[in-house]
Amino acid sequence: MKKLRIFYYPNGKTFSYGYFKNRALATYSYFTRSPTNYAFPTKLHIEITNVCNLGCIMCPRSYMSRKKGMMDMELFKKIIDESKGKVEFVYLHLFGEPLMHPHIIDMIKYCKNAGIFTGLATNATLLNNAKSKEIANSGLDFMVISFDGVNKEEYEKIRQGSSYEKTLKNIKGFLQIKGRKPHTVLQLIYMNFTKDKIKEYTNFWTSYNIEAVRIKPLQTWSGEIENINELSTKEYSMGEKPCDRPWRHLCILWDGTATPCEFDFDGAYPLGNIREKSIEEIWNSDRVIQLRKLHIAQKRNEVKLCKSCTYQAPNIFENVALTMLDVLTATKLISDMGK
Repeated sequence: MKKLRIFYYPNGKTFSYGYFKNRALATYSYFTRSPTNYAFPTKLHIEITNVCNLGCIMCPRSYMSRKKGMMDMELFKKIIDESKGKVEFVYLHLFGEPLMHPHIIDMIKYCKNAGIFTGLATNATLLNNAKSKEIANSGLDFMVISFDGVNKEEYEKIRQGSSYEKTLKNIKGFLQIKGRKPHTVLQLIYMNFTKDKIKEYTNFWTSYNIEAVRIKPLQTWSGEIENINELSTKEYSMGEKPCDRPWRHLCILWDGTATPCEFDFDGAYPLGNIREKSIEEIWNSDRVIQLRKLHIAQKRNEVKLCKSCTYQAPNIFENVALTMLDVLTATKLISDMGK
């Protein structure tokens, strides 16, 4: 792992007037509690697929009622074309394994050609030698490798359907191939099964070619899935502040359905469909404005998706950082600090 070096993180978007203006407008809209957002989303979560090859104990996919599928390239290109010059960062992951998409490399390259920073998360089960070389040469900027566990028994109990030895071999092979890109973070989800293994986990990965180990808080998905609730170590509360997600990020499911939050695993709060409307039309639609109003009025309990959310809204200093720094830089810094 590398030490934090402030000069290592900034890039062209950090100092771009256009991107800074958009970030500032997003922060202004949030702080003034404006239901209308004067900025374009700074970040898109694009679910290129909700198909996955594992059954992880902390994942809500088995409770998902919506159809499984993969985003077609025509829809993907429409999203990116509308985002060019506006969105800073696209994260090609929500509720599936992105490496299962047959056009994942083409999607990364399309984002890069549009000048958009790109990241993804993977369980690394499909990260063989050939795929590692493709990823390393694709221009991908940021990558999270989710590997929960410090031994075979623990890992395979959490990441059900996976092989500890094979996945570990994949990760080590990728880290030897990748060089300086993508910026790679090994991620462990903090829960009952892992809370006592953090030091051991971190020490294990210290000598490898990664930028950081991230300990990610367990998401309990509105507290409605008892099996996942039992994995939690403590209760969280969003407090009094409105969530900033409806003012900064937009999520798009594989079928084009837009949702306000990456925690909406079942598409329970649809905002519209990108096949039928533009991102700009959806971003300040009546549906989104109503959601922002409920948060402003501290009535998020009226929104099933939000009432028991464990996400912590940023404090004033974090909001300043989210304004001054582009999304990729902020993402790298937050991950490299282990958060």
